[in-house]
Amino acid sequence: WAYAIVTTGSPADRGEIADDGPALAGAYRDRATRLLAALRTTDPETPGWTFGPPPRLASFWVRRQAHETTIHMVDALASTMRPLAGC
Repeated sequence: WAYAIVTTGSPADRGEIADDGPALAGAYRDRATRLLAALRTTDPETPGWTFGPPPRLASFWVRRQAHETTIHMVDALASTMRPLAGC
């Protein structure tokens, strides 16, 4: 979804995602790799859709994905009852 926004300027259908562990992990890896490549090569000033206030630029998605990744990592660690270093 974020990849489509960064590369085309507008959201697209997310498509189907596998629901079993290994396939889900592989799909996540593939999509994360594509998104990171797009974020690295897209000018941060490129206009595009966001759900925030203007200016609506590709740079929004760099910050947003950092937040998303951090929150999901904390959730995953908490679900395993592992200590959250530095939290």
